[in-house]
Amino acid sequence: MIKRRLFAISLLFNFLFVSLAGYTFYKKGGLSYITSKVYKVSSENKINQLSNYPYRLDRISLFDNLSEKKNSIIFLGDSITDGCEWSELFNNSNIVNRGINSDTTYGILERVHQIVKLNPEKVFLMIGTNDLREGRTIADIRNDYEKIVKEFSEKLPSARIYVQSVIPSSQDKYPGRSQQRIHDLNKEIRELAVKYHLTYIDLYTEMLSDDGKLDPNLTNDGLHLNGNGYIVWKNIIKDYL
Repeated sequence: MIKRRLFAISLLFNFLFVSLAGYTFYKKGGLSYITSKVYKVSSENKINQLSNYPYRLDRISLFDNLSEKKNSIIFLGDSITDGCEWSELFNNSNIVNRGINSDTTYGILERVHQIVKLNPEKVFLMIGTNDLREGRTIADIRNDYEKIVKEFSEKLPSARIYVQSVIPSSQDKYPGRSQQRIHDLNKEIRELAVKYHLTYIDLYTEMLSDDGKLDPNLTNDGLHLNGNGYIVWKNIIKDYL
């Protein structure tokens, strides 16, 4: 009898604890509260996170040691940019690849000085998909994106800056990169292009399939581009080179 009473009391306390925790979670904002807390921590420590990524450090070190190239055309971005042999694709030795796998808008901000130092003739920027993966708000991504284009506008006044839309992805594999979130981010990028008198290039529409995903003919994993994908990209921007 005593054991049964103790068991019943234990169940009651567990129920009250779970109910209280659930109510607190709800009042705090549910999943959005958790997401905001996770992002706040990552934001506060983003520089340290970048410093602990060996591939990034290797690429930045390489960029620091490469000689400057006159009349350079910079392709700047994350793994989707990093994965292409741009100079060969366009048969243009002036093209320089400054893509880094997993990079973000705040990652670009940490190395934008390298681009300014090159004093390029043109810069093709495509960044933001990894910010979406991290669960950042569109407003936060826009804020960092604006810092990038503002710095380019101020420090590279004679360069042509092309801001390219974030491309689609397969939402079932990459839920953080939903069609709506990508659409919302691209809208902000387009508005920044107008604000700073830059050229906006829509890659998204040309790479979108009828089901709202990245065209399967252009990718092997639903996120990155294969050879066909880079040919589509080339055809979209070739007149700007």
